[in-house]
Amino acid sequence: MRQWLAQTRGRDRDSSYPWRSGKGVALGYLKKTEDRYLNLELDHRAVQSRSSNPEIGRRKNLARALRRIYPKPTLLGTLLLPVAEKGMAMTPARYYLRPSLGERLFNRLFGAALTVGVGLVHNYLLEVAGRTSGRLYTTPVNLLQVDGRRYLVAPRGETNWVRNVRAAGRIRLRKGRFRLELDAREITADRRAPLLKAYLDRFAPAVQRYFPVVNGAPASAFEEIAARYPVFELTATGKAPPASLARPSSGHEIT
Repeated sequence: MRQWLAQTRGRDRDSSYPWRSGKGVALGYLKKTEDRYLNLELDHRAVQSRSSNPEIGRRKNLARALRRIYPKPTLLGTLLLPVAEKGMAMTPARYYLRPSLGERLFNRLFGAALTVGVGLVHNYLLEVAGRTSGRLYTTPVNLLQVDGRRYLVAPRGETNWVRNVRAAGRIRLRKGRFRLELDAREITADRRAPLLKAYLDRFAPAVQRYFPVVNGAPASAFEEIAARYPVFELTATGKAPPASLARPSSGHEIT
C-alpha cells in the first residue's frame, strides 16, 4: 500500500484531479475505476446490446452510486469500493425488458379504456399498492385461466408491478364497475413451464415478441427460461390456496 501511494503521489500534478494527500489518491482511484466501468468494451460474440447484458447496467449503477455517496472521496470510500464490487458481482441478474415509449403510451390509453369497461374478456386493470410509497399503481394485464384457476404472468420479467405484488401479496382486478380483490402467490420457477406455454398459446399475437420460444412449442422448451418470467396464482382474498395450486397441471385448456 505504501509503495502504491508513493507511486501515485509522483504522478503528473497538472492533472485535472488533485493529487493531494489521501483524498487525492482516493479520487484518482475512484475516477479510474468509474472510467473502467463506464467505458467497458462489450464482447460482441457474447452480447450485442446493453439490454441483454445486465452486468453493464449493474456496473454503471455502482459507479454512479459511489459518486453520489463520495462526491469528495475519502480513503475509506476507496477501500470499500472493491468490497462493493465483489458483493454486486455475487448478486444474480434479474431479467427485465424495458418497454418502449410507444408501448408506454399504449398502456396508458388502454388503461383508460379498461377504466370505462372497454376491453376483451381477459383484459383487466391491475391495481396494487407500491412496495415503498404505498400509493396505488395500475397497469393493464392479461388474466390467464387454466383448469379454473387464475394466474398473472409477467412477460417483461421483473417489472415494478411484479415487485409490488410480491411485496403486497394482494391485488385488485378492475374493469369498468367490476372489482375483484385477490391474494397473489408466486409460483416457483420449476413449476412455471406449463403455465408459460398456456400463456403464450393463448396470447401469442400480443406477447410472442417477449419470448424466445415460438408459439406451439412443448412445455419442456420453457423450462430453461422459466426463471425470467414471474407467475402469480390468484385466489380469493383471505383463503389460503391449497398445495395443489402451486403445482399446475400439464393441461393447457383455457377457459
